[in-house]
Parts: sequence; structure tokens; C-alpha cells
Amino acid sequence: MSKKGFKGFKDAIVRLEGVMTDPKYVGQAGEFVLAAAKLKCSGFKVSSGELRNSLDCVVRNHLGGLYAHVGTMKEYAAYVEFGTGPVGAAHHSGVSPDVTIAYTMRPWWIHESLISPEVPKVYGWSYIETDKGRFYRCSGQPAHPYLYPAFRDNQKEIEDILAHGFEEVL
Repeated sequence: MSKKGFKGFKDAIVRLEGVMTDPKYVGQAGEFVLAAAKLKCSGFKVSSGELRNSLDCVVRNHLGGLYAHVGTMKEYAAYVEFGTGPVGAAHHSGVSPDVTIAYTMRPWWIHESLISPEVPKVYGWSYIETDKGRFYRCSGQPAHPYLYPAFRDNQKEIEDILAHGFEEVL
């Protein structure tokens, strides 16, 4: 390879590295996954839209590389993604195979003040009345994966977005 050819090759490598350190392309891929996650987060049995509306995409730098973090800060988000209790253990198809989940296998009681009134009706929970109010017996919920499938099902589109970034700089 000539000196001129090597310089051209070296310059191309620097430009390609720029794609992976440019938040534009990583952000575009993340926004694509975010849109898919929001679509998958719709239509649950009980949904006010709070979880779907809380999803966001933030491009972060970690160990010298960029990544798009798609998710939420809602404390119950993992319960929706992976399911809970014996019901979640029995019905968790579509969750990431890279995550080990430990389900509580005993039912638990939830005070009426902690849930909206339609939840027990939808899930058919039994209850007991006490002097402290009504408590509902819960055996969990099935998994409703929305984040992992949004990533898994869109690998080709993510690759295309990053490839477009490479094509722009070459």
C-alpha cells in the first residue's frame, strides 16, 4: 500500500470511529427502539399510559463508547417486563434469555390504597375486609415484555441506522 493509500485508509478509520462516538447515530438507533417499546407498552390489561409515557432514550458515554439507554425510572417497570409471582413464573415468554429471574412463589396481600380500583376486577383477585381496609390476594401477573422485544425485533433497523452513519462519513 502506498503512503497516500495508507493515509486515506487511516483517515477513513478515523471517520468510522467518529460514527460510534457521534451521539447522532447512536441516538437515532435508540429513538427507534424507544418508539417500538412505546408501541409494545400499549394495550396491557390495566394501563393508564403512565409507564409508556415515562419511557425515554438517553445517549450515555461508558468506558469510552456511546450507548443509548432506553428505559424508565418507574419502580414497577421490571414487574411489567418480567412478570411477578407464580403467574409470572408460568407466563414469561418473550423476556430476555440473558436475565435470570427469581419469582416469589407465594401469594401476597396488597392494601386497596396501593392500587387503582379496576386492577382487582381485571385480575379477579379475592380480598378480605379488615379494620384497616380491604386487602387483595395477589399471585402475580404474567410478563408483558416491551423493552427487550423492542430491541430484539429491530436489530436490522438498528444496524441500518448505524450503517447509514458509516456511509455518510465515507
